[in-house]
Amino acid sequence: LLLELLAYVHKNFPYVERITSYGTAKDVLAKSEEDLKALAAAGLEMVYIGAESGDDRVLEHIHKDVTAAQIAAAGQKFKTSVTLISGLGGRKGIREHAIKSAELINQMNPEYASFLTLRLYEGTQMNEEVKRGEMELITPDEIVEEMELFLTHIDSPGTIFRTNHASNYVVLAGTFNEDIPKMLAQLEDAKKRQRYRLEEWRRHI
Repeated sequence: LLLELLAYVHKNFPYVERITSYGTAKDVLAKSEEDLKALAAAGLEMVYIGAESGDDRVLEHIHKDVTAAQIAAAGQKFKTSVTLISGLGGRKGIREHAIKSAELINQMNPEYASFLTLRLYEGTQMNEEVKRGEMELITPDEIVEEMELFLTHIDSPGTIFRTNHASNYVVLAGTFNEDIPKMLAQLEDAKKRQRYRLEEWRRHI
């Protein structure tokens, strides 16, 4: 079906220059090497994978139904853009979430990587956990500390990195590994000056 869709796009929209798709790690792993090569040859350039975290404890908590090892394996089979979520491990899991997420990116060496920042909504399981005191949300300062931990454990040359989603407190843009020192300096400056995106702006996402 994907091959048919790709052929349809190329036939009916000849001006299209690039085709990408959202997908899960399991979607990628379910394809054979031949299938993936055929999709690439047919014009599928990249798969967007919501990894969320490289920490298996976090992945189990959010019912991701996939392990970090499976996500890494998928990223080694096809070009990917990987999304992670700041604060997803809560206060107790800052270090593990940051470092294991960096390790995941290092294994995948994706074309793109990005962070969103956790926002909770009424009626969700995690929001109820926070209300009951079972999980503590982290502060903007701690988000920065988590990001610093992540960046200092990254070794993924050439990966384009962004934290430019509306949910993020600090906007970063650079390429690993060369721009890591610049981004760390930006984080330090943001924390020192308390220059974070206002909560009311984040409420509109």
